[in-house]
Amino acid sequence: MAASEGKTNAVEAVARAFSERLPARIEWVVSLWDSYRRDKDKPALFLFQADVHKLKGTAATYGYSLLAKSLERIEVALIEFRSTDSADFTSLAATIETDIALIRDTKWLPEDSPGHSFN
Repeated sequence: MAASEGKTNAVEAVARAFSERLPARIEWVVSLWDSYRRDKDKPALFLFQADVHKLKGTAATYGYSLLAKSLERIEVALIEFRSTDSADFTSLAATIETDIALIRDTKWLPEDSPGHSFN
């Protein structure tokens, strides 16, 4: 086996592992959002923002550009919300709820994968 084949196989294995863990990671991120909505728990909001940021970058790396774009919209809304030092939860929720629903309800596949669909 050539060194480049081994490297390709390793990259494919990491990408496959990301794809397999993606539903659980999405479930975790959504649960953080739900926790904040329910309890107005600021630590949950900070953790939510950090996890949205990490998942956005990893999703983009492995070809999930549409997921990354949804996560980016959420991240931008959170940054704007926190920078205004506003307690207007309704405004925050209205801004990102659509993307949360999309993230939660879509079966995500890399955009270059055959059979990519929104359902």
